[in-house]
Amino acid sequence: MRVLILALAVTATACSSVTPLDRGLSHARRGNDAAARAAFDEAILRSPGSAPAYAGRGLVRARQGDVDGAIEDYTRALTLGDIGVLFNRGVALIAKRNYQGAIADFTVALSANPQHARALFARGTARSLAGDPEQARADWRRAIELERDPAVRRFLQQRQAALPATGPGGD
Repeated sequence: MRVLILALAVTATACSSVTPLDRGLSHARRGNDAAARAAFDEAILRSPGSAPAYAGRGLVRARQGDVDGAIEDYTRALTLGDIGVLFNRGVALIAKRNYQGAIADFTVALSANPQHARALFARGTARSLAGDPEQARADWRRAIELERDPAVRRFLQQRQAALPATGPGGD
């Protein structure tokens, strides 16, 4: 009986030690952005050097329409060593029409993972919007070649067909 009570006590203690970062990630996965943001804020307050907390809050801020705040958080996560945020920051930079910044982020992300089809496709989109249709098409083609998931590949093909091949000035 004592072993059972001890096991229950240990289990209860372990379950009660959910961190704010864990809560933020859980809320974010369920789409509860307000609760996720509050949990990530708490995680950052408790651990200002937590790259995952800044990355998580950046994602939530982007989904809430706070693109500038998302870029700040992604940049902070990056300075703390999380190179994985480059894709998300690049997407946010496209939203801010900072195409050259986005291209730079996607290029660095691709140097870390040359098989990152989504980063390659997004870089093509940034290049197209910046007025470089040849490089855009090359990135899009390569992204479609790299993508292993047939459904995602079809989606990328459809997106490519719907995207302009030139930037704001046209051909």
